Amino acid sequence: MMKNLINPVSDEIDKIFSTKFTYTTTDSVPNVESNTDLTYSNGDVQKGLELTTCVLFVDIRNSVKINNEHYTHVKGRIYTSFVSSVLRIAKYHHGYVRNIIGDRVMIVFEPEECFKNAVDCAVSINHVASKIIAKKVSGFKVGIGIDYGTMKVYKVGIITTGIENPENKNLVWIGDPVNFASRLTDIAGKPMEKKYRIKRILKTFLGAKKVNDEFNNEALVSSLKSYDSYDFSSIQSIDEINVGAYNNILITEEVFEGLKKQDPNRNSIKKKFWTEANGDFRGVDKKVYQASLIWVM
Repeated sequence: MMKNLINPVSDEIDKIFSTKFTYTTTDSVPNVESNTDLTYSNGDVQKGLELTTCVLFVDIRNSVKINNEHYTHVKGRIYTSFVSSVLRIAKYHHGYVRNIIGDRVMIVFEPEECFKNAVDCAVSINHVASKIIAKKVSGFKVGIGIDYGTMKVYKVGIITTGIENPENKNLVWIGDPVNFASRLTDIAGKPMEKKYRIKRILKTFLGAKKVNDEFNNEALVSSLKSYDSYDFSSIQSIDEINVGAYNNILITEEVFEGLKKQDPNRNSIKKKFWTEANGDFRGVDKKVYQASLIWVM
């Protein structure tokens, strides 16, 4: 019986891998229905689009804690309020929601003034989260990541009949901006990687001396194994270092520089509210800037 499923799927995969992908440059955000330059794979050619602009991801921090602390109907109110707010805010700032997965939302902006619009959108989302929703849900906050660059877009799915047809189609966005913005969202608003200070006595031929070393989690384990293998070093204490947390909004250097060009008199630029964020962003090989901005009402 399973052959009736596996064999057609295998044939379809073979066709997709023999398909030629072509891309047309666009200056507007595509959707799954309206653009004729986007096609599904037909075994011959699949048409896609290239768009150079800003992309923003946002999701809720402490979602596990929220799920554990609230009843189902309360969690429904929290997530509905959050997603509805983000949808409304995105539209106001000329952004297009192109993916919603649980509490994570992806927004793509028209290229014109995308830096200003993306950052304004981030500030509005952070304002609503920290000043409105947080009053109803203690500790509620979000993480937001923004990057800029060229993304390839194409359709995926199958065409069916009936009410399930829209549920079987979507757009896939490929490129570093998507990966980097998503990665920054994972980190924004969260504690920085923990560090530890080891105080030890190092015995040498010239006598004993005190040594202080700092390590992250992985290096700490390695160092303890190293110290344990020698008898000339004795550990006096291991202390956790308070390294703080990343701000709620993280943007790449391209977004920061683009924002300065599009809106040089912006208050957050003139007063240097944006600071360079130092840390291990795991795969984001560019400078990152951070802020936790809200609107002055």
